[in-house]
Amino acid sequence: MGAGRTSGSKGTADTVNILLRNSFAPYSVVDSSVGVPDVYGNVILEFLKADNATSYYVSIKHRNSIETWSSTGMIFISNSMILDMTSSAASAFGSNLKLIDSSPIAFGCGGE
Repeated sequence: MGAGRTSGSKGTADTVNILLRNSFAPYSVVDSSVGVPDVYGNVILEFLKADNATSYYVSIKHRNSIETWSSTGMIFISNSMILDMTSSAASAFGSNLKLIDSSPIAFGCGGE
């Protein structure tokens, strides 16, 4: 996932929808936020219903991708959370990411 355009291109920016889900079944959605990633795939979002020190699964939705969840529950510390889905395939639930390009790092989900 990343921005729909690169520096200097005339493409249209794309959006991602990030959902915070309870870390226990039935994994209900607690809050969500939509944002436009920058050219590096980074996005800063605000969640108004999230609590510090509470574990949430992070669910990432994109119009052109399979929904992907964080591999473990993530917590906010001092009202901040950083989730890096580019570090390894194991950063996604079930290790369901596959390295498709190492420069820049890009992971994809789904079948081969």
